[in-house]
Amino acid sequence: MTQWLYRLGARVLRLVLILGGLVFALSVLVAGLILAALLTVVSLLRGRRPTASWQAVRRARSRAASHVSASRGAPRHSGEVVDIEARELP
Repeated sequence: MTQWLYRLGARVLRLVLILGGLVFALSVLVAGLILAALLTVVSLLRGRRPTASWQAVRRARSRAASHVSASRGAPRHSGEVVDIEARELP
């Protein structure tokens, strides 16, 4: 009789933990979606085009790669610097 109660309790506990994990995962997903929507709305209200997050990741990776190559002594390729006259836009 006690073995049966132990197995039943273990299954109930496992079910509760799985359901709790699913609720937590879904709440994190919903929070991420709400945050993305809010950031998009804020950027549109400020007049800026929302950028895709993969572009920011790509920029960060390229910066990191350039710093790594510079620290290893590899020659960095720098583009030609062009001096321009700034003008104000209407």
